Amino acid sequence: MEYLTLSQLVSDIEPKYQLAFYKRFKQAVREGELLAVPTTGSVEIARTKSSLGVPEHLLPNDGKAEGWKTSVLESLQKPKTPSRRLSVSKSDLESGKVDFVEMATRYRASLAPKKATPKRTRRKEE
Repeated sequence: MEYLTLSQLVSDIEPKYQLAFYKRFKQAVREGELLAVPTTGSVEIARTKSSLGVPEHLLPNDGKAEGWKTSVLESLQKPKTPSRRLSVSKSDLESGKVDFVEMATRYRASLAPKKATPKRTRRKEE
């Protein structure tokens, strides 16, 4: 079986995105989205002021890592927009990552009027 290294994945990424990419890589391995095994050696990840040495990893070269890399780079390079907890992309809905009915239910609940909380009054000292 052919293997891909983390240094091969990171090599053609712009330095300003390398640290964010590595953090997402660790998260994807932790969640089981990618399979990876640490090996001897290290990779230099660019940071703002200096570089960070991280362990080299081996991944199966089955195309899954390349597809994951492409989607992560697209999300990193998107212009920053105000955070909206309930916003989803059309591609996430079409791929099945996000359930449409569940998101519509959550959105409807967020539009419901908020319950008024009673005002707190100070106790008068006697």
